[in-house]
Amino acid sequence: MLKFTSTLNIYANRLFAVTLLTFVLCLSISGCYTDDDYNDTMDDSGGGFGSGISRFVDNGDGTFTDNMFGLIWLKDANCFGALPWEQARFAPLSLAPPACGLSDGSAAGEWYLPNMQHLGSLLDQDTDDGFVPDAPFVNKQLSLYWSATDGSNLGNPAIAWYASFYNPITSDWDLKTYPFYVLAVRNCCQFGICTCCSIDDGCCGCSFQ
Repeated sequence: MLKFTSTLNIYANRLFAVTLLTFVLCLSISGCYTDDDYNDTMDDSGGGFGSGISRFVDNGDGTFTDNMFGLIWLKDANCFGALPWEQARFAPLSLAPPACGLSDGSAAGEWYLPNMQHLGSLLDQDTDDGFVPDAPFVNKQLSLYWSATDGSNLGNPAIAWYASFYNPITSDWDLKTYPFYVLAVRNCCQFGICTCCSIDDGCCGCSFQ
């Protein structure tokens, strides 16, 4: 079992690296922000881009913008409670104002469960609650959160990737039957922030990538 878990984690790390590289290349082509901006951001994922632009901007409507990925996050980090993965995957699709403090004009079908790279970018082992500094979530749970990324590409569709905002602050794979918490995000594909992205290429983390 330990050998299987170790092998699975190796493949998972490779998958994460390839996905992140694809994302960076996509943004470099699109002009969403420059390579220097990207490097500055990765040096300080919770801070700014080194050019006076903060990574996180509170929109005052129950959401905040993540300028690192061109995403809009729901501020309420406990809008749906803890759910098994299959339910967690689809729960955000029904989200619309005025639920969970929203007043942003979004509609049902525009929200989805974040993929592994976007969820993982919120982790910070140097903070008490596990979230990167300045991310203006409310109702944060010191617990586990599902991503939309499952183990199908690893040959094990019964598992999915999660982030642990708890001791230990980490990430791993687990059975989809366990109830973990759910974050909701909207992507730039729908709002024209990053023109290179589409539902198919997944570089904006579009639905269920």
